Amino acid sequence: MNFTNFANGLATRGLPFPTVWAVLAIIAVGGGSLAVVLGYRFRLGALLLIAFVIMANATSHRFWELTEAARQTQASAFWKNTALIGGMIFVFLHGGGRFGLDGRSRDD
Repeated sequence: MNFTNFANGLATRGLPFPTVWAVLAIIAVGGGSLAVVLGYRFRLGALLLIAFVIMANATSHRFWELTEAARQTQASAFWKNTALIGGMIFVFLHGGGRFGLDGRSRDD
């Protein structure tokens, strides 16, 4: 919940312009989550969440680089995130349905 700590954490992982990445991450998670929950621009929201989770895995859950003692926790997070990507792909492919805000605007 601390923006400065989040940006500093990204800097320690070697990302250039960590403040920019932190802002983009907040937009992706906040906007993507709202879009999926409300069903407005549902597929765009799913893509934003997919992009965020891919970046999270690529920067924070690199379990293959860790010692054996630390590997298990990060491997679990990596595979959990990979499953979330699969779920968001399903959401992207099937859309929000008729109960979302996008579904209400169409004449069916």
